[in-house]
Amino acid sequence: MANAGGTAIHILDTKTHQSTKLPDSEGLFSPRWSPDGQSIAFTSTRAGKAPQLWILPADGGEARKITDLENGVSSPSWAPDSHRIAFVSNRTRHDEIWIMDYDGFNQRPITSYGSLSLTPRWSPDNTKLAFTSYALGNPDIFVFSLETNHRIPFPAYKGLNTTPAWAPDGKRIAFCSSMSGDPEIYVSDVNGQNLHRLTFSPGVDISPVWNPKTGNEIAFVSDRSGTPQIYIMSDDGTNLRRLITGGGDASSPSWSPNGLFMAFSWRVSDTGTYDIYVIEIATGRIVQLTHDAGRNEHPSWSPDGRHLVFESNRSGSKQVWTMLADGTDPRQLTHDGTNWNPTWSN
Repeated sequence: MANAGGTAIHILDTKTHQSTKLPDSEGLFSPRWSPDGQSIAFTSTRAGKAPQLWILPADGGEARKITDLENGVSSPSWAPDSHRIAFVSNRTRHDEIWIMDYDGFNQRPITSYGSLSLTPRWSPDNTKLAFTSYALGNPDIFVFSLETNHRIPFPAYKGLNTTPAWAPDGKRIAFCSSMSGDPEIYVSDVNGQNLHRLTFSPGVDISPVWNPKTGNEIAFVSDRSGTPQIYIMSDDGTNLRRLITGGGDASSPSWSPNGLFMAFSWRVSDTGTYDIYVIEIATGRIVQLTHDAGRNEHPSWSPDGRHLVFESNRSGSKQVWTMLADGTDPRQLTHDGTNWNPTWSN
């Protein structure tokens, strides 16, 4: 048990009733255990007037500040698991793929190609990342094993190849390719074999994402109507329908884990800004989650459906943020360089 008696963290052994004060834990409020019992989150004004979020190792050690928000934070709450977030960062002067823990800790690069790497997506078992890379001169689909730290072979098709997405069973990948002219949606096995083209419309079809619950539907973005809009089709290309009908520019679809909702970014009018919305697919009911100046884009659901990670330039530069699925409790996770295109592991 952790408590903040005397504005410091004390660990109480519930069997012996002995209390031990943790070092570097003075001046704090609202301590919360991490799900794995290894860390304690708390708020503190030790670094200024506004309370910020800090994390302290449960066995002692130095506390680390992980937020720097003008109005501070309160009442921290851990997600029920310690999944990771992949994102793109230019902090090494090149756009590389990075990963971090869901709380912003342990940020580390995955690629070091000295080129342009974009659109990371986790495999269902979280052992691989598929992404777009210009490392060989052409925008290609790369598949990278996090177990071996090596690439897994995938064909280098001609033209633009981008926005890969894993099927829920991990056996297929959907992606955008201009190998036949216009950028269209294709599906193949994870080794690039058994390639099938799903869309046949003039314009750009891009950013496919599978229904994680059923595995038999794919949402994607298309400008076939004149502006980017979100469509849904069966995984064989049939039963096409437009999901967002309110005009504007709609993009970055992300299916909720239960398959009932879609998060997306939407600029409703030409003079508006991009914000994050959620639509209930069965009813078409839309809820706006962000209401900030600047751009809020590329939402991605946490595996439990309780949080969304997204990119925003509300702090002055493009950074990775997280919030609850109802749009409350926004928290900035990255601060160094420019960081965008986050995706939550499964």
